[in-house]
Amino acid sequence: MFLSINQKALGQKDTLIYIGDPMCSWCYGFSKELDKVTTDFVDLPLKIVVGGLRAHGTESFGSMSSFLHEHWEEVHERSGQPFSYDILKSSDLVYNTEPACRAVVAVRAIAPEKEYVFFKALQSSFYFKNENPTDIKTFSNIAASLGIDTNKFEKYFLSPVIINETERDFQLAITMEVQGFPSLLALKDGKIHRISNGYMEAAQIEKRLISLGFVASTDK
Repeated sequence: MFLSINQKALGQKDTLIYIGDPMCSWCYGFSKELDKVTTDFVDLPLKIVVGGLRAHGTESFGSMSSFLHEHWEEVHERSGQPFSYDILKSSDLVYNTEPACRAVVAVRAIAPEKEYVFFKALQSSFYFKNENPTDIKTFSNIAASLGIDTNKFEKYFLSPVIINETERDFQLAITMEVQGFPSLLALKDGKIHRISNGYMEAAQIEKRLISLGFVASTDK
């Protein structure tokens, strides 16, 4: 059965909600910070909402090369994450983030415990390995590396249900009034609190979580 983030992810249990896009460079830079937060607050569930940074985009990487190169260098300098820039020479490859987002939602439906790991692996495949971020084979290979059956993954990825579910994620991000990616919200005692809007270091995030009454795993 396909899982609905509206039905499953935003229940009443205290939850950290991550709104991002696997093809968002600042989300890639943010991954180390979020890793630290999820390690320090290991008992706090993490739910992902894919935001659709450039969903259904039509511009090529080549046409955006100068802008993206400068932007990626800024993320590298701030976060230390490694980038490769050869993909920016492509005049045929379209910067459309919907397929990558949909791949994340497909993994969520098949193996929700592997969703975040898949999300990060997809980021690395794009930004560091420069693999095609719109090709189902790129996604299938990553899924296989995580022990997910590729036939099942591709069936889910192409399913109208998953396509619609991905669009629901995009709409959910809008409903949450997210101003930029990455963003973090926290569901605490049935109320939504905005933690971050854009890149933020783990220490600041953790300070805000503690101020809301969350307790780090190391302090329990």
